[in-house]
Amino acid sequence: MKKVVLIVDPGITGTGVVAWDYTDWVSKDCRWDFKTILIKSSYKQWDFAVKDIVATLKAWTKQMEISKLYIEFPQAFQSALGQAAINRGDIFKLVFLIGCIRGALLNSYFISVSPAEWKGQLPKVETQRRLKAILPQKHWVQSTHLWDAIGISLYLQAKF
Repeated sequence: MKKVVLIVDPGITGTGVVAWDYTDWVSKDCRWDFKTILIKSSYKQWDFAVKDIVATLKAWTKQMEISKLYIEFPQAFQSALGQAAINRGDIFKLVFLIGCIRGALLNSYFISVSPAEWKGQLPKVETQRRLKAILPQKHWVQSTHLWDAIGISLYLQAKF
């Protein structure tokens, strides 16, 4: 079983996950030894999607020993867009997903990370531009959820 540090950017429409090799994680000489997965569900109903996402994550991590689990935890924004997400109940669905992921991976040490903590007020485009300047091109991804999961991991290693 491979020992990893798992970083998750949760989302009902897509969950980005990075599994970083533990030896590389603690090493001062980064080899960029990590794997990613974007988990999307085919279910339209959010609670079925959560079950599907968690089942896929459990299957993907089956052969991994997760030493630490970092999950981006949502924060409520005062903007009109943030308030609309709260009014639709999206933030509660996201917290439910996080709880289900945590429950599925109970044997790991859990730490939550807020967007403000790891990237402040940076817009997604600027976050991706900065990550592209750091990462080897072979690790560039298409999904904003994967960019965020990678960004969180680099922040935690003091590389972002």
